[in-house]
Amino acid sequence: MQPKKMLGLSTLALLVTFPLTTLAPKAHGAEIEEIIVTARKRVEPLQDVPIAIQALDAAKIERYNADNLSEIADMANNVEISGGTNGAGGSFIIRGLGSNPGDSGISASVATNIDGVQSERGFIARSAFFDLNSVQFLKGPQALFFGKNSAAGVVGVESANPTEEFETKVQVGYEPEADERIFEGMVSGPLTDTLGARLAVRYTDIGGWIDNNAGFVENSNGQAIPSMNVLGFWPASESYYDLPGAGKDIGAITALSGRLTLEWRPVDNFRARAKFYVTDEESDGLVAGEFANCTDRSNPRVAPIARPILADPFHDCKLDNKTSQGALPPEVVAGWNNNQNGELGDGFFSNYEAQIYTLDMEYTLEWGSLSSLTGWMAYDFDGWDNFGGLQYPFFVGFNPDDHEQFSQELRVATELESPFNYMLGFYYESFDRRHENSSKLGLFGRDPTRGFTNDQHVIQDTDGDSWSVFGQVIWDISDQWELAAGARYLEDEKHGSQHHQYVHPFLLIIGWFPEGVDLDADTSDTDFSPEVTLTWRPNDDITVWGAWKNGYKASGYSAPTVLTRTFGPENITFGEEDAHGFEVGVKSTLLDGRLRLNVTAYDYDFEDLQVSQFRPETTTFVIGNAASAYTRGIEFDAAFQATDNLQLYAEGGFNKAKNDKYPNVACYAFQPRVAGECEDPDRDGRFFQDLSGQTLSNAPKFTGSLGFEWTQPLGDRWVGILAGEGLYTDSYATAGNGEPLARQPSFWRLRARVGLQSADGKYDFAIIGNNLTDEIWPIGGARPGAITPSDQGGGGSRPRSYLFQATYRL
Repeated sequence: MQPKKMLGLSTLALLVTFPLTTLAPKAHGAEIEEIIVTARKRVEPLQDVPIAIQALDAAKIERYNADNLSEIADMANNVEISGGTNGAGGSFIIRGLGSNPGDSGISASVATNIDGVQSERGFIARSAFFDLNSVQFLKGPQALFFGKNSAAGVVGVESANPTEEFETKVQVGYEPEADERIFEGMVSGPLTDTLGARLAVRYTDIGGWIDNNAGFVENSNGQAIPSMNVLGFWPASESYYDLPGAGKDIGAITALSGRLTLEWRPVDNFRARAKFYVTDEESDGLVAGEFANCTDRSNPRVAPIARPILADPFHDCKLDNKTSQGALPPEVVAGWNNNQNGELGDGFFSNYEAQIYTLDMEYTLEWGSLSSLTGWMAYDFDGWDNFGGLQYPFFVGFNPDDHEQFSQELRVATELESPFNYMLGFYYESFDRRHENSSKLGLFGRDPTRGFTNDQHVIQDTDGDSWSVFGQVIWDISDQWELAAGARYLEDEKHGSQHHQYVHPFLLIIGWFPEGVDLDADTSDTDFSPEVTLTWRPNDDITVWGAWKNGYKASGYSAPTVLTRTFGPENITFGEEDAHGFEVGVKSTLLDGRLRLNVTAYDYDFEDLQVSQFRPETTTFVIGNAASAYTRGIEFDAAFQATDNLQLYAEGGFNKAKNDKYPNVACYAFQPRVAGECEDPDRDGRFFQDLSGQTLSNAPKFTGSLGFEWTQPLGDRWVGILAGEGLYTDSYATAGNGEPLARQPSFWRLRARVGLQSADGKYDFAIIGNNLTDEIWPIGGARPGAITPSDQGGGGSRPRSYLFQATYRL
């Protein structure tokens, strides 16, 4: 970062806050509740932490019934999280930096840390998150305290712990628009003098909210028959007659989750805490499969391999929670090469099961503490879906993804009275993952020899080990100044292997990888990530800091859906991703604790950015180190206790996230061949463009929100509660390939809560309205249509909803 830019951002941050410290009059009344975080692996108030962090406590998370990471992230500024049903399983983006989840081999640039267990997998976004202490969004590189793969940030989730007194909670809710039913229960308290326990469960049953407009056309005799049969693409014995869900809502989800926490304190200076979390979610497939924009504005086009382009007469080509999902004939489903046990049915589905177990032990001594954190995480995902998103099911796939991971961290930290304190730790992680893709890519007919109806079945296995040592020295220069310096040294190794279990004979002729032949590759790298933070605390209410940080994401093994002979060990792997840069910030608590104002300015560069890029010629995503990028901006968040009954809050930011260098990007479909814009530099038949200097996808320049919560006693027994929030998102690109159709205009959305609570807190009745403006925006960005690659499809947000909720606490 240029010194002048750094000075300008620093000055702006300071000018925003310091006039308030000198001019603000003394005030009296209720203070804003303090939020406790663990961003530096120790318990401390949010306002004292010299890190760019936005923390949401349990009260705000529950205010609008957020129970998954996507909904919780919507409460934070410049953060987007979405779950998926293929590839890496989800998208995590902070300040415009994240990883396209289209390839299952890519790791998230934004890591997730759940009760100390680090995750790099996007599928974790499908888990239910409830009964929480807080969710903390650490923005920018976070290599020192959080293992690996945290080049762009960390989402830290802390669940609630056992209480000293007996507590219980029962909550029920109903949302009529999607026919959603919710039940949540919790019981917590001591089992013995030394052992406490907490059990929490949540059940959700959603009927669906997406209109399926798939329909029938008439033949020459006026008889209603499926339109696929009109085209005559299937033999009469395999007539396309099945349109499950036509005329009814889709998007059904049933999920059951539970967490048991045990905390043992046999002596005053030792604590062992074990958490056991399990979840089971079932849905009816790609619940957000629709098209947002199309080459032909009237409706999307479908271009199956070796067939003419066709139009779907039932899709409106808008992102409006209306789609036209068709299904395969049962005869075709039965002929899948790996469906001998009948696991696949005529209706699409996804099943997700996950377990997260942690054992956190801490031994406190006079000079500091010794800590051990053991974690185990596993999930099993099965997805059977029409990835084309139209009633013509030309692109259908079965995509199981199984992942298992073990981690162990040991840490020692001092709390000496001397000016110097230290932290030293060791981290180890291993994983094993299998991803499969059994799919239909076009209309090639049955395998003439074996009779299989799908076109390919690829199996991808990846395993790896990583270990690192990390440490930090904190020097209290004076009562007001603190200097902290630390680093993490890491070694990471991975092995990948993939092969075709089955390939249609026609695909072998045109260049698919042969059956039974393993494509093996290994990656190995080391990384040293230092960081330095200088903090000034002129008084108990002000924290000013400046930091220089590094981030890192490990190299890996790509797992493209389409495996052709063009792949080999040299181009199936990709190298590590690195980040470095500066941030400065001011955290202030003013007006006798009634005003909290925080401002952060940042400038980070990302080198060898791991990019999952769609290749139209193979209809698949491939990962490579193809770009460098930067993100610069300024953010603020404020909360003001205006009166004892009224709290106001606001947050916002300006973010400039662009590709620095990004040459040789595959042209989007139908892109004009213009010199310097879409040309073939290597004369190999493929056309490329240069997107250097272009804004990153999912990176709006301006974002922000304004909200309030007002409480009013209603006699001696009841309290009325009214809360509302408006959120603004600037326009942004939804895909990273320069496609002009992949664009989301700027928009506002509103949410509100009206409640009645008993004065003793036992009873709480509320109506919660989300997305009251009924604005539908893409979740996770648009993806190129598996149909015509320039048609932009993907998932839309949930429409306007009203949840009726009742809660009992004891």
